[in-house]
Amino acid sequence: MRTRTFIVTAVACLALQCTIAQDWNRLPGGDIINTSEYIGAAAGSTVPLHLRTIPNLAINQSTNNIRRFTLLPDATYAIGGFPAQVKNGSLLLSPNVDGFYAGGAPGPYTGLHLAAATNNTQQAGYRSNMGNGITMTGNNDQMYVGQLFRGLDFTDAAIVWSDNPGEFLADRLTFNFTSSFNAGASSGNSSFRGLQTLLIQPAGSGQEAFVGVGDFDAASATPSERLDILTGRLRIRPLPGNSPMDSERFMVVDNTGVVGWRNLGTLPDNCEWRLNNTTLNVFTAVGTAPGCPGDNANVGIGTDIPTAKLHVIDDAQGPGIDDVALRVNERLKARQLLPIRSLLAPTYFLDHLYLNPFY
Repeated sequence: MRTRTFIVTAVACLALQCTIAQDWNRLPGGDIINTSEYIGAAAGSTVPLHLRTIPNLAINQSTNNIRRFTLLPDATYAIGGFPAQVKNGSLLLSPNVDGFYAGGAPGPYTGLHLAAATNNTQQAGYRSNMGNGITMTGNNDQMYVGQLFRGLDFTDAAIVWSDNPGEFLADRLTFNFTSSFNAGASSGNSSFRGLQTLLIQPAGSGQEAFVGVGDFDAASATPSERLDILTGRLRIRPLPGNSPMDSERFMVVDNTGVVGWRNLGTLPDNCEWRLNNTTLNVFTAVGTAPGCPGDNANVGIGTDIPTAKLHVIDDAQGPGIDDVALRVNERLKARQLLPIRSLLAPTYFLDHLYLNPFY
């Protein structure tokens, strides 16, 4: 009777295209799936699907019989010389999770770790304050994007890349813009590299970095100053509205475009005319300052080879008293002077000096 009931039930279920429930095999593991079987919550479920381990065990997932995913239980281990790093519930994604561990990595370095298939265990750039973020390892290098904890409620949003400073095997930070790929484009947004807009190049000393603005890769160049503009100009707008700076320094640029500053007092021509800050008189050809016109120097107007303390030559001739080489207007009050012209011999040079005592 029982056999007949089972046969009738099975035939009826097949006729109605029913799915016969069964337990998954524990050993050797898994079942053959050849229709629409799946593990999950079917229609009519009222609670979320929950994968759970009661003991302190990881949850792993594999495809093609290769482990690609591991979700850690509570776990503590050393990373890059920092002992006892707590990584509870951290997640590792990799084309080969087992290869990651076989390469010597202790586990995911941060909350989410993306590891390449090979050369993916570099730990040199890890820091213990990489508290919440994404780690990427591959090509024997490491990068972190996330929060750097520097104390409670004191956090930096950070991009951290690591390994080799300098130009040899350089690890740089670059910002590139790309568009549709064109195999014939050697530069710009359609090239394989894309348009490089900003490049940060750590110096070989590991103590500073150079920021380059422009497509340095397309130019086969490397930024060599703290701020290096490859092409174009620098603009500041609006200009600062604060009070003028009380400074004796000014900005200069050399023939290679490198910007620096100089002190006004170091200019070779700064002392040809000087200002007495007390009397506000302008003077020259006095004193013994090195590189400056001194007591023995002459001043020429209209000539570069003066033979007197003040030597004036006016080659432009014209009629009238206004055709003079030097005019002196002197304010006089209680005294009176005659024009020097009337007292001098009527030679060409002396006759062109005129003093007006009644200005």
